[in-house]
Amino acid sequence: LPTDRIRFSNFNRELHIRDVTMDDAGTYVCEVHSNVNNTQHVTASITLDVMSAPEFTTALDNQLVEKGGNLTWPCKAEAKPRADYTWHKDALPLNTHRISDVMVGSNNDLHISNADASLHNGMYECVATNQHGMT
Repeated sequence: LPTDRIRFSNFNRELHIRDVTMDDAGTYVCEVHSNVNNTQHVTASITLDVMSAPEFTTALDNQLVEKGGNLTWPCKAEAKPRADYTWHKDALPLNTHRISDVMVGSNNDLHISNADASLHNGMYECVATNQHGMT
């Protein structure tokens, strides 16, 4: 851990971590050594599980596609627990059953095939949500 984000208190019995990130998750071990006979050594461990609202790891960029062309838009977010994804077109939830040649893949990518301006023009958004928030 970066030393500018940690602090010990109560005679080094308490560890304080500022601005916790997902990278701080893991097992922490406390070791106690006794000065009496130099024989006592005790350890205790605790696991820190960091939860977070979704944060996009890939930005959506404006796209142009020629008539009849294909487009794949990735939507990726880091979150714990994992995020649920929904796509929107022109601020409304995207119903892929009503727009032909539009599909959301198992990895949350939006696929448009055989592009047609009358069907596919618009503003698309990906929303990632979990119990800690949405983005």
